[in-house]
Amino acid sequence: MVATFPDFAAAGAWYLMPLTDTVRYMRDRLPGLTLYVTSTGAMVVALGAQFIAFAILARHLGTAQFGQLQTISATTEMAAALSGVGAGETMTRRVARDLSMYPCVLGHGLILLSTSGIALTMFSAAGLSIFVKAGEDPLQNILILLIMAGSNIILFKWIGFTEQVFLARQLFLRANIVNMGFGLWRSGATIAACLVFKVQTIWEWCLWYGAIHLAASAVCAMSVRRFGPPRWGILFEEINRGFHLTTPFFFNILRQNIDLIAIGLISFPATVGKYGAASRIATMSLVTVHSFNRLLYPKLARAGRYGLSTTFGLAVKYVVPATALAIATSAFVFILAPCAPLLFGTEYADMVVYLRMLCWIPILVAIQNAIYDALGAADLHAMRAIVYNAGCIFASMLILGLTWLWGLPGTVAGIYISQASIAIALWITGYVMRQNVVAWR
Repeated sequence: MVATFPDFAAAGAWYLMPLTDTVRYMRDRLPGLTLYVTSTGAMVVALGAQFIAFAILARHLGTAQFGQLQTISATTEMAAALSGVGAGETMTRRVARDLSMYPCVLGHGLILLSTSGIALTMFSAAGLSIFVKAGEDPLQNILILLIMAGSNIILFKWIGFTEQVFLARQLFLRANIVNMGFGLWRSGATIAACLVFKVQTIWEWCLWYGAIHLAASAVCAMSVRRFGPPRWGILFEEINRGFHLTTPFFFNILRQNIDLIAIGLISFPATVGKYGAASRIATMSLVTVHSFNRLLYPKLARAGRYGLSTTFGLAVKYVVPATALAIATSAFVFILAPCAPLLFGTEYADMVVYLRMLCWIPILVAIQNAIYDALGAADLHAMRAIVYNAGCIFASMLILGLTWLWGLPGTVAGIYISQASIAIALWITGYVMRQNVVAWR
């Protein structure tokens, strides 16, 4: 029997069926349910290892230093979205079509990763040095920022580029090893740094962080060395595509991190640390929604051959079970929120309130993702990017403004208003364009 995605929306009143029909109905959907549980389970294991390391690091650094670390990470993560100008996607697309293009694409990617990475690292460190004082003196502070920025922008992007090399060659097991292996390596090294070597300051941690990324980057370089050297040069036709690809990622990450930056501008680092810990848990809880979408997207992609009308109908159909999963996840996090300080430490007692305010975000994300994927599956990437990028820019300005006016309550209000606004804009776009899809194309 072919495993199909469980058709929750078509279930209807299955409980009114005769018993034999109900058993058959459940049995026929068992492969799809098993697929969802397996996919979600794998993602939970990886996130679980990172979450444990994250909690241990937060406990050892304390709320103030951890808050500064969150501000550094949020800023450098935004810069990393622009690093490489889409070189990873170019590797996957061009080499998958023509393996002989590998040397040219490798040289193209290395040039863009190094030049853009170095520029973004210097710019990020200089900008952060104005309002982040993580070191005991100015020299130590700038070294901390350079090491953290270089690790997140240059080395991390190289590790991701290595995964794209394997994907382009259809070496999926090796690509998974890069992805999962680096996550486990980073988590294990973080735990060892805190519990064995007693890391307690950002300066000590940044040295570990740089070493972790440097070691992983070296292993990645050795793993792709056998494929041959690069042919140095720029594929200029890929630059424009790269900008179109990276800007949505940038604006999405900007929207996701603008709350931490905004709070950091008006509050003490300890507040940022507590809020950042709660925000990370809320983000991790999205695993159930993303796993659902991950399995649903191939079905949307196949339906996309028949246009937006078909994918829009599927989005309407599947937004109900996706939202139901999000509600269940949010309720689970809300109930277990008081347990968080037991893992993070008594300093993080206030994060329970923050977590209970943020834990309902997955509901709006589930509503957003259904139509976002439907538009992409129908090959309407340009219009989707215009609407989504505009929504993220509006969200960022709204969160900054409300945070400046009303503090942390304004931040939370801005997040929910902006998430709802983006969801509404995407659904209106999908509804209108399904009638005018030919004209837009």
